[in-house]
Amino acid sequence: MGTGCWSAQVVLVVTLALLGSATASAQIYKCTGEYGKPLFTDRPCGSEQGIQAAASVSDPPEQTKLADITSTTQHSQVLEPIDNQNSELQTGVTISTRALLTGGKFSAINKQLQRFESEAKTNGANEANLFDAYLALGLPTAEQKTRLQRWRNSTPDTYQPYLALAMHAYNHGWLARGGAWSSETEEQQFTAMRAHFEQAQSYLEQAAQYNPPTAIPTYLQIGIWKTQKDSSSLQSLGKTLDHALTEYPGSYVIRAHFMHALYPRWGGSYAAMSQFASLSQDKISLNPKIRWLQGLVDADRAFMATRMDAYKRADSLYASALQYGPNPEVLRQRARNSYEQENYTEALAYINQSILGDPEKADALRLRCITQMKLDDLDAAVRDCRQAQLLNPLDDVAAENLRRIANRFYRQGTEFGKSREYQSALQQYARAIELKPGELKFRYGRAWTLNKVGEYAAALDELKRCIDIEPSDFNSHLLLDRILTRSRDWGEIVQYWNAYISLQPSDQEAYFERAGTYHHLGDREASLQDLKKASELGHPEATRQYQALLAGSDS
Repeated sequence: MGTGCWSAQVVLVVTLALLGSATASAQIYKCTGEYGKPLFTDRPCGSEQGIQAAASVSDPPEQTKLADITSTTQHSQVLEPIDNQNSELQTGVTISTRALLTGGKFSAINKQLQRFESEAKTNGANEANLFDAYLALGLPTAEQKTRLQRWRNSTPDTYQPYLALAMHAYNHGWLARGGAWSSETEEQQFTAMRAHFEQAQSYLEQAAQYNPPTAIPTYLQIGIWKTQKDSSSLQSLGKTLDHALTEYPGSYVIRAHFMHALYPRWGGSYAAMSQFASLSQDKISLNPKIRWLQGLVDADRAFMATRMDAYKRADSLYASALQYGPNPEVLRQRARNSYEQENYTEALAYINQSILGDPEKADALRLRCITQMKLDDLDAAVRDCRQAQLLNPLDDVAAENLRRIANRFYRQGTEFGKSREYQSALQQYARAIELKPGELKFRYGRAWTLNKVGEYAAALDELKRCIDIEPSDFNSHLLLDRILTRSRDWGEIVQYWNAYISLQPSDQEAYFERAGTYHHLGDREASLQDLKKASELGHPEATRQYQALLAGSDS
């Protein structure tokens, strides 16, 4: 197929998408349908047309349903068990590339990216390294942008830093927009997204001075275009895509990214997606993954069905999509569908297969983390959520999952403590502290248990950390008082109570405890003053002791 012919067919596909869509505004609304179920539509809520549009998004044609029923045996191999530890990623392109940037090894990054470009051109099956590297460099943080600018200033006559800056701005645009549906997104978020996309375009124009390969620019142009869908850019996009697929004829990633831009919820159509997938099948010999494109329509139908809680329908559609091969993206989505049905063992099998095929996706590792939590394999869950954080330091969900796991370790430690299984309790507290070293209750639980088993020095060290974390925590001071009392370190106890009372001057218990310490030191006057203060603050035992001491003085 000639270049011009391919470009014309691409434009035809996109035109079909725009004409076949109910709207070209790339807006989608989440409405409430029958029985309170959510409906997703490109029409405003309350519109009967909107409800019809939502139904058309999720209802598969009858022949697809029939194919789903017959696909179970063919697809059963996807459920082969995989050893989680063996498939766990310790390092990889994402982490190693960021490490090069952080270390200021700019020439090494340029060489690595050139190598990834060459490998992607000659063998489409190797292209993941190229996209993973640029996505890693485009982490949307201020610190990362500063590093990218240093890289650009260090090697100003190379295209790679400009493409990385474009990826950074592009990712920042999606971060500014957020992941909510259009009807739930503020206009200011769209405005911020467009501003970042304009910055990305500017960096792409600067990169163009150095004649960069077309893979990354095309990837970014497709992602930006899908939020606009304006007809003026249609011819330009067709030519851009044509050039990229000429340079990278075996690219699955570019083709799949374009098909994602043709989703109905982005103003496209399933007819356009199917036509583009069919146009691409003559390149399977260059990259077998291109066959996966034929499953993306059913995969998106399944995704929308899941959003409507139609999990069984989604199962059938995912099975149909996976007949074309073990696409990691589709496997991850199917794992989520199984998870939502509380089929956690099945979900784990699918997500293991997904990670085996693409080990550099933070959201896949995060999904396996929460699945392992449901299956009570907390050690495996910790490994996955930590790895998700390494791959995506902005992953707040992974951080929250680690906090939840740490709390489970803490609760287990508490239960062991109640049963006087102190060594087991210490193990659980240590696991909790490893995840959240600054959590007061974890360290206090460990200190309390250490005290129980007679490890007083270690308990004191832990209590001092507790006080560093929260200087006004009464329980930490009280337990420290009790342990130091064993060695009669009255002066040190007084110092700690002095510091505490300076922060909590109305704590009657603190005055009462310090009064007892002064008594042991032989400072009767100071002890009386603290008992009096505690009594005035309402401490009944302080009142009794103070009156008894005064009576003794009078006699």
